[in-house]
Amino acid sequence: MLGTDLLPTRLSAACTAASHFAEQWFDQNPVGSMSLVCICKNVSFTLVPLTSISRRICEALSALGGQGAQAGPAPAQAITAMSALGGACGTGSFSMQAALEGAMHELSLVPAAGHKEVLLLHAALSSVDAGDVTTAIAAAAANDITVHVIGLAGEVYLSKKTTQVRSFCQLIIAPGR
Repeated sequence: MLGTDLLPTRLSAACTAASHFAEQWFDQNPVGSMSLVCICKNVSFTLVPLTSISRRICEALSALGGQGAQAGPAPAQAITAMSALGGACGTGSFSMQAALEGAMHELSLVPAAGHKEVLLLHAALSSVDAGDVTTAIAAAAANDITVHVIGLAGEVYLSKKTTQVRSFCQLIIAPGR
């Protein structure tokens, strides 16, 4: 995510795209809630717990994309914790399993009647998972979780499989396209 083929970095481009998504999502779902979960070196961090205030999500994304801009105490603590793993967010291996499990943990707070969606942004060409990632994909589908994927590198088999489980969308933003 720290590559500069998308300016200023892939991470910044991803955070900008996610911020636009969040603004549009809240416009279309005025009583909805969203949380922001980030994966760094296969560890899941909740940057923003479930909230119905779009500004909290956008400020945290701005802080994450800028790697340190102030966005309130919770995102700042999570960004510091990610940095303590040995580098800025966007470094290390990506884990689809950790991403889905972290998102499902946050979504466990949503009532059964609520609609559950995940937007997964990544710039990885592979997923390095500690366990069986297909179990996490099946669990997301079993819990009626809609998964959207924005890939900043290319099509990744697991991203495609995750979005096809329930016929969801995948958008690939590759440099030079």
